[in-house]
Amino acid sequence: MAPTFKFKEQRAVAKMGMAGSLGALVVSGFFKFQGAKSIHIYSGFGLLAFTIWHHLLNQSRLKSNR
Repeated sequence: MAPTFKFKEQRAVAKMGMAGSLGALVVSGFFKFQGAKSIHIYSGFGLLAFTIWHHLLNQSRLKSNR
């Protein structure tokens, strides 16, 4: 059975994921070796996914406060 995480832990993981993928995106933009393009693309997708997750977490929090 998968562990359940509290809301604050989920937000923290989403923020760390956004920061990590943004860092990888910036660094991979300066690389010139053959696999750098795929790292850059996957980092961009990761940033997008973590951003959507973070947004959805905040939307659920706003709806529950109303």
